[in-house]
Amino acid sequence: LRQRMAHLGTDLHDIYTREDLERVVGSYEPEVSQKVPRQDQDGAVPVPPGVDWTKLEEEEAYIHYLRLLATAFDEPFHADSNECLKEYITNNPLLSNDIKGYERIRNKMVSDYAGDDLPRSAQNVDMNRLLAEVKDGPAMIKLLEALQRRFGAFAKFKNGMAWPLKEAESRFHLRPCMVSLRYEHPTLKTIGDLCKDKKVQELWAKYAKQEPPPGVPRCRWDRQVQRALEWLHSDALADKPVAMIVEVQCMLKAYREVRTKMHEVYKAYRAEDCAQLHQDFVKYEVKKQQ
Repeated sequence: LRQRMAHLGTDLHDIYTREDLERVVGSYEPEVSQKVPRQDQDGAVPVPPGVDWTKLEEEEAYIHYLRLLATAFDEPFHADSNECLKEYITNNPLLSNDIKGYERIRNKMVSDYAGDDLPRSAQNVDMNRLLAEVKDGPAMIKLLEALQRRFGAFAKFKNGMAWPLKEAESRFHLRPCMVSLRYEHPTLKTIGDLCKDKKVQELWAKYAKQEPPPGVPRCRWDRQVQRALEWLHSDALADKPVAMIVEVQCMLKAYREVRTKMHEVYKAYRAEDCAQLHQDFVKYEVKKQQ
């Protein structure tokens, strides 16, 4: 698997060298906001009141809290981003990923973010995410500048085109530019506004009824979703301004074509054991049955 990934990555390194992407894109330095000191959802999403974060049950309910908010922000975020970037992208409309999955957030909470401040899941700045594809380096710069004009200073920016060779090799030469933005809903500015909106209520009701992922008991899922909804409808949060830190992954068209070839191979490569391999792939069968 590693050999296959490395072979595919060789094509990407050839493109990187041939098109001088280190100079064209790697040197780009946008304005990055200092208003999000932890570079997470803290400061954008209000923290629910009166929560004992030492209880795992509450942290798991917080995952639903974030995902419920993300469902409310997703459609306008997609619409605004498409309008902003339509002149520069080759994939019109933008490629959309679903709201970040519960299992993925839960796993990262106890692994990648295990030692971070509570609530650990606030570190997820890609609850809402889009993929913007461009034809070449100059188009990438135009796209990044358009995002900056439309949404202001980035909350966070990772420039894969600036990585040194060793780091790029460890990532099989896949060099995206990851932009985190502080996104405000165009019309619903507070938690109370969201709670009063009919469309948002329909989205939240649909969320509550969805099937829990494998391994999560229905009773636990229902209990934690209801806990999250209680927080959202609490008087303490009604007047709190709310935004989401969202992500736009910017990538050259040629890079995305190679990444598509890498996708399933990488899932198998990164699996730590047989159980993880099964978990990563069984969801395809579940979706097919649905």
